[in-house]
Amino acid sequence: MPSPLHRQWLTRGLSKTVVNPRYLFKDITTKFKDMNAISNSVQLIGNLGRDVEFYQLDNGYALARVSIATKEIFRDKRGKRQSKTTWHQLIGWGKVAEMMQMILRKGSSVVIQGRINNELFGEGKSKQVKTEIVVSQFRLMG
Repeated sequence: MPSPLHRQWLTRGLSKTVVNPRYLFKDITTKFKDMNAISNSVQLIGNLGRDVEFYQLDNGYALARVSIATKEIFRDKRGKRQSKTTWHQLIGWGKVAEMMQMILRKGSSVVIQGRINNELFGEGKSKQVKTEIVVSQFRLMG
């Protein structure tokens, strides 16, 4: 029995699928209904470049900072294999920061999940953007 989304007919031995636009639109809006909830999501796999810097703030919050290197391998126009390393600054808050401080060490291979946070600093024409990854979860790799 065909689903309400598709009706199939057999014509001269060929199968044709006809999509009812009403069902298609409903399906698309259901799929992307919560797009804003995942629009600022990032996952990185890489190695830590230094030990975690851990701070216990006066207001009781815990803060952890560390950098991670990710590596991209590609072929250039001549077909020669190239690699590019990119450094990302990570920041963790609260329990995540405490766990980062206890578990993560320089050189550890890790999977990071979080969100991108951009901060603007400086004045006038010398304004700069600082980009950090706010860690929500992490896992050590093998």
